[in-house]
Amino acid sequence: MDLIIILISIIAVAIIYKKFQSVVYYMGILEIFFRLIHTFVNHLKIVELTKFVRSYIPSSFASVLAKYSSGLLYDIFVWVLIILFAIFEFFLIKSFIKRKK
Repeated sequence: MDLIIILISIIAVAIIYKKFQSVVYYMGILEIFFRLIHTFVNHLKIVELTKFVRSYIPSSFASVLAKYSSGLLYDIFVWVLIILFAIFEFFLIKSFIKRKK
């Protein structure tokens, strides 16, 4: 179910903003959100909240890919994800340098 929700939200961002850059930013935002929520919950040590987050919120895109694919298909998806995150890093550095001027 989490894969379907993520895919629908990525498609919605692509349709609304009509830019590849927006999709890359959105995926970066989601990845940071997933990791931030899991780090936050792991340090809080509230049993109910920890159980909820671990059940319903994926820890990262890679964990979602590992859940729904394996073997060569998983490797291809992970490399695509790595390339998208490299592009995200490029956009962040580009906007950081642009704002400095």
